[in-house]
Amino acid sequence: MMWRSLVGIATIATLVAAGCGRGAPAADQGAPKDEGTSNEEPVRESELSIVASDFAFDTGGVTSVPAGRVHFTLTNEGKEPHHASFYLLRPDVTYEEFAEAVARYADPEDPSDFPDEVTELFAEPQAHGVLSLASPGEELTPIDEMDPGTYALLCAIKDPKTGARHYALGMHMAFEVT
Repeated sequence: MMWRSLVGIATIATLVAAGCGRGAPAADQGAPKDEGTSNEEPVRESELSIVASDFAFDTGGVTSVPAGRVHFTLTNEGKEPHHASFYLLRPDVTYEEFAEAVARYADPEDPSDFPDEVTELFAEPQAHGVLSLASPGEELTPIDEMDPGTYALLCAIKDPKTGARHYALGMHMAFEVT
């Protein structure tokens, strides 16, 4: 009797073992893996901390980041709201040309963020970076994709006392994405 039980158990174990090798291949079986031959580059990620005050940015000496996904941290230590917008300049425009154009602009009655003379210097109208308003004492941590090029980092919020845009009060700096 015991002999039949042992034979039965051995037969079942053999069938189960044989059956496990059939059916769909496991995820790691089948076609060879295409390791290291993908045409897609891995997404490059970096971090950038920006402290905003009335009317300046402090990036801790960082003036460039690699192209790709950037994790921003904007801390507003000023008494007014701020944002940190990055505008890509056209390839034929230097940051110095942008700064000169901004210095010539001083119309607090103009409702637009930028005069035509300044927007013509941008490679694209879309800003990057910290586009939301950071209230005094607030910290924002957005993520954005940045393409290579020279950017103008600026704050375009209007000063309630003078009506001037914060960038017209000196709140702008050059920034490179490599």
